[in-house]
Amino acid sequence: VIDEVKQSVRPIILFIDEAHTLIGAGGTAGMGDAANLLKPALARGELRTIAATTWSEYKKYFEKDPALARRFQVVKIEEPDEETAVKMLESITANLQSHHKVMISDDAVRDAVRLSHRYISGRLLPDKAISVLARVRLSDTMKTLSRLIKFLASIHQLWQM
Repeated sequence: VIDEVKQSVRPIILFIDEAHTLIGAGGTAGMGDAANLLKPALARGELRTIAATTWSEYKKYFEKDPALARRFQVVKIEEPDEETAVKMLESITANLQSHHKVMISDDAVRDAVRLSHRYISGRLLPDKAISVLARVRLSDTMKTLSRLIKFLASIHQLWQM
């Protein structure tokens, strides 16, 4: 991959999701793992790279490898507020509709954001709202989704009593 990126005529930005998994991958952490294979190319500026991980995984893995941590600029992205998350979802609604063969109303987007923010823990916006929209298969109208989410919220409230 490194050679292909370096030899490409067109500029390539390498995106590594769950970047912490590179540390220790293919060897012992710090010795022959995938992260160490990338370090020389990163140090020489031959790889334009975006690496994504959680803050806790960054602290657990990257901070223990200062040579690797030096090769990245940390950009901490906080969870967006509900209003921003709605705008983010609105920008991808057409793709979701096409992919899942459904119609997604503005109300459904707002409800998915508001209710997933309130009731789904362990995940952040907009991811959890996207999951709600992506997992619900609708045949007629997204009003069904709004009713379903409200129903689930009611069940959740009953369990809290």
